Amino acid sequence: MSTSAAIVCFSISTDHCDDMATVAMQGTATVDQVARIARRLHRIAARRPRIVLFDWRELKFLTSLALGVLVTFARQVRRHGGSLHIDGCSGPIREMLEVTRFDRFFEEIQ
Repeated sequence: MSTSAAIVCFSISTDHCDDMATVAMQGTATVDQVARIARRLHRIAARRPRIVLFDWRELKFLTSLALGVLVTFARQVRRHGGSLHIDGCSGPIREMLEVTRFDRFFEEIQ
């Protein structure tokens, strides 16, 4: 008898140009990905960007723990005068942001 575990695919890529950072997330951001997300966002926050754009066009799921990491990141960026924006926010993720009221941490959600 063989058992097969589901393969969860997730990727995060970042780009920084002048005072803008772009964070693209793709796939399923599960609990296993939270530390990886936190490390990437910590590096971005250290650069104190004025604008952070999250590209979530290919993001399928975001665990609540990852959302907590995003809130901490948002506070760091805003403390230094920066703003956060989301491009490509899907229905279920948008709904989660609205229900939890975490949408208030972002200037713009598209």
